[in-house]
Amino acid sequence: MNSILLLVLLCIVANLAQALNEWPIIGIFTQPSSSTEGNCKGSCLYLAASYVKYIEAAGARVVPVNYYASHADIDSLLTKVNGFFFPGGGSSFPSSAQYLYDQIKLKNDAGVYMPLWGTCMGFQWLLIAQSKNTGILDPKSGQMDSYNYSIPLDFTSDAQSSRLFANAPQKIYDILSGKRHHEQPPLRYLDGPLPINVILVYLFQITID
Repeated sequence: MNSILLLVLLCIVANLAQALNEWPIIGIFTQPSSSTEGNCKGSCLYLAASYVKYIEAAGARVVPVNYYASHADIDSLLTKVNGFFFPGGGSSFPSSAQYLYDQIKLKNDAGVYMPLWGTCMGFQWLLIAQSKNTGILDPKSGQMDSYNYSIPLDFTSDAQSSRLFANAPQKIYDILSGKRHHEQPPLRYLDGPLPINVILVYLFQITID
């Protein structure tokens, strides 16, 4: 009798473990920290808990990605996770992020879907990675400085055919018709005659105006 109960319990545990393993795994980039807490001595990396909770609330698990990751580290992660996240913050664009971006782009071009999301600083990283121009967001060279400048988002007609918004209900459009954030290239950088447009428009579809 005890053997039967043990077998049943093992089956239940195995099924639960299998269900948990079906949750997607998202790699979130860490950032350098100047904290002197613990053993950091001003040279540790941190990952904001808010981004971890944000991903977990959507039903996924999180693994940290080393800001200083080598190509071999990134290659290994690409075989073990279901997507990546460039978070917000204030860190310089690392070579590891450029390599990850290039590898993910190769995968998607080959028909292997691998999502990469960027929020705030992370979206700036996406623009830098695609253009390979770390100065694209520098207001001194003519870009738009939108710090503390909030205006409503107006979705273009392309939004409804985009991968991100094609199946979004109207309430999502209503919620997201909110505010812009910090520095960003003006739309003329994405929709104009400058040479860099060819690079950016190749990847990005303008869905807001």
